Amino acid sequence: MENPAYSEIEADMRAQTMQTEIKKGKAIQTKIDVFCEDDEAKKFLDYLLGPELRKRVETHSLKVGKEDLKRFSRIRTSILSKSLFCLDGDDKKGAGNNVIILPGGDSPEKVFFNYILNMPDNHDFFVGLENNNKYTKQVFMKSVDGNFNKGWERTKWKSWFKNEQKNWGNKNGFYRLYQYWSHENKEIIAKFKKSFQRAHNMLAKKRRLPEISGHL
Repeated sequence: MENPAYSEIEADMRAQTMQTEIKKGKAIQTKIDVFCEDDEAKKFLDYLLGPELRKRVETHSLKVGKEDLKRFSRIRTSILSKSLFCLDGDDKKGAGNNVIILPGGDSPEKVFFNYILNMPDNHDFFVGLENNNKYTKQVFMKSVDGNFNKGWERTKWKSWFKNEQKNWGNKNGFYRLYQYWSHENKEIIAKFKKSFQRAHNMLAKKRRLPEISGHL
């Protein structure tokens, strides 16, 4: 969605933020909403947070660009002022206190593409696949045909990422790949969780919701 009208996005946000519990006839919002740029970012964020932190938030995919998401983060309407916004790692500046940035320094598609690109041919990721060794480093390289460094558009990256996941595991290929990445990037993940905790607690305090305490 390019240059989405604010009214359309606000309506989408309202539709996505129906994660309320009805108690004694009154709707009580129990979680903080986190809006991501797209589906890939939402999945990456869900994996990074893990099951315990995921209980504190409701993550959403808006399918908008980073500039639109940053603009929404600065609008002080009832919905937006109560939410967090999650930008891809390719954003170098970020925005206000209600914004968190995914780790990796790039979009999720490129983060995990580069992770596979730098794997040795005998990495456990390839060896452990239940595909009779049909998906190898060489097969991965053929999937991009050497064109990845010629300026793929964002839609091309998304298409490649979506189609390639079926080769990464029978059930949830992205999560399987993430598990290897997370094992090798524990410090990066810890730093991200601290930034998430800080942003969450600042908003939770204003809304009188439980804060996240302790060392993550």
